[in-house]
Amino acid sequence: MNFLKTLAICCSLHLLFVFDGSAQFSTQLTTSSLNFRDGSASPAFLNYNGLDLFVSNTNEFGWLLLNGQENVRFQIGGATQMVLNNSGNLGIGEFAPSSRLHVQQAGSFSNNGITLEDDDGSIWNTYVDGADDYNFAFEGDLTAFILDGTGEYVESSDESLKSNIAGLSPVLDRVLQLKPSQFTFNRDSLNRLAVGFIAQETEALFPNVVVEKDGIKGISYNKFGVIAIKAIQELKVELEESITNNTQMQNEMDALKAEVAELKALLQTAVEHRSVQLDDTNALRKQATLAQNAPNPFQGITSIPYFIPEGTTQSSLRITDTNGSIIKEITIQHTGAGQLEIDANTLSNGNYFYTLVVDGQIIATKQMILTK
Repeated sequence: MNFLKTLAICCSLHLLFVFDGSAQFSTQLTTSSLNFRDGSASPAFLNYNGLDLFVSNTNEFGWLLLNGQENVRFQIGGATQMVLNNSGNLGIGEFAPSSRLHVQQAGSFSNNGITLEDDDGSIWNTYVDGADDYNFAFEGDLTAFILDGTGEYVESSDESLKSNIAGLSPVLDRVLQLKPSQFTFNRDSLNRLAVGFIAQETEALFPNVVVEKDGIKGISYNKFGVIAIKAIQELKVELEESITNNTQMQNEMDALKAEVAELKALLQTAVEHRSVQLDDTNALRKQATLAQNAPNPFQGITSIPYFIPEGTTQSSLRITDTNGSIIKEITIQHTGAGQLEIDANTLSNGNYFYTLVVDGQIIATKQMILTK
């Protein structure tokens, strides 16, 4: 009998064998002992406690029938290594398989799980470790795993696994050019709506997230998490720069407003001073007046024009704060038009009021602003 070439499950609880050579088994089920033929039409078959093994005379197909409740066990050195039960479940290292393929690991290392090897010798392993996580390894290196408690997919990202580490170049402009789309897949008979990107469009912007296999382009969507974080960081920098620029513009506008206010105050003072002079020359001297200080707001020296009519016995300029408290009071010794100068160094920053008092009567009160 030559070597056994193919093993497969056929129909209900049948295990197919294909043999190459002259030793064949019968296609008819009998209860006789095992018979061989050599170039003749005599069938060969085996029956033991309901287990029948036979081969067609013409097609060389064989069947392993499990007629009873027995399990088929595969043993090496007297130890069972694999079990095929009467439900069609195959167990490797597991003697009571609960699914079509049930593998019991011999340990928690990659070589004790399932190995897939390419014809060039490249090896993938998948296995469950001592922490009950489901692991994926290529050529012995752990590439990713699934956490047992949460189902989270985790990629290996340890620094020791990497080289040529460098910062990511700016991405915000390219992110803004991405075209999120909705579509249906041609293979989906239910035409369910999906969302994502078109690989060809995305490749022009982020070629490292597009992978081509067998002429079909795919997208590694998990990389967009890192790209999104980079884009947010760039956006934050732009926002902070915008806030800084807006603050500078606001400061410039405030400065311009202050200059305009100062010009208005100077103009008002000039007008009022001219009015005082006219009053002095047009017999209006009998009316006491108080003009607006200039400049206002002021930082150094500001002048307060006034007019004291003849015949006045006592006059003064009283300076108060916003609470009404008198800060200082300056006696005016002469009548007629004049002005008092206030030095900013004698006051603190803030708003003040100055009042002209003539013979115990308040003539006028005005506001001045000190900004050092």
